[in-house]
Amino acid sequence: MRDLQVSDVRFTPAGTEEQARGLLGWVSCSVGFLRLDGIAVRRRLRGGRTLSFPKGRRGRFPVRPIDDEARQAIERDVFDDIDLDAGGVR
Repeated sequence: MRDLQVSDVRFTPAGTEEQARGLLGWVSCSVGFLRLDGIAVRRRLRGGRTLSFPKGRRGRFPVRPIDDEARQAIERDVFDDIDLDAGGVR
């Protein structure tokens, strides 16, 4: 397991219409020496939630986890810090 220092998590809820379509809001956080912003929090079709990293020009992702293990670790840390039922960060 990697030691990914995820900290300073901030959540901005999406509007009512966006939430009805599965976009719950956006997260920004620090991972090590980097600040990540504009990460979408989405509801999965079969339940649960996931993070979607922003897509840049030509369909490339300028910042993304290096593999599924890293993505899961970031999601775990972020979701531990936000309380979606209350609409924000714990």
